[in-house]
Amino acid sequence: MCRRQANGFTLIEIMIVILIMGILLVILLPKMVNTKYQSQWSACVQYERNLAAALESYNAQNNSYPDTLSRLTSAAPVFITAVPKCPSNGVSYGGAYTPTLAAGTTSTFDTYTLFCPGVHFLVMTTVLQGYPQYNPARGMLQYDSTH
Repeated sequence: MCRRQANGFTLIEIMIVILIMGILLVILLPKMVNTKYQSQWSACVQYERNLAAALESYNAQNNSYPDTLSRLTSAAPVFITAVPKCPSNGVSYGGAYTPTLAAGTTSTFDTYTLFCPGVHFLVMTTVLQGYPQYNPARGMLQYDSTH
């Protein structure tokens, strides 16, 4: 009896290849998803640093921090072209800026806190709500539950 040589793959070979691909997918997919959120976090930190530099320039020129971040876009000179939005949910940093009045004044702001309006804490389990934060006295605070 003469056996004919078959061209192609057997069912077992195809199933083994699919199994290996599935294992690789299970290993790599969570790392790829986490990388996306980590890059959003890094962008958020950089936006806050840029806003802090613009706020310090405004303070050096006006001897006070602005009452809103939109003043940085409308003052002369313009310190930033637009108030950025958090990459995690697209919310503007405008509502995440809280200036503090200097003691005994009604219009001079001597410090502020800038916090993230995003939702990093929902997808990155080690991050607390409202972080990262920036304060001129303490600098960039990237606290999370691992620190």
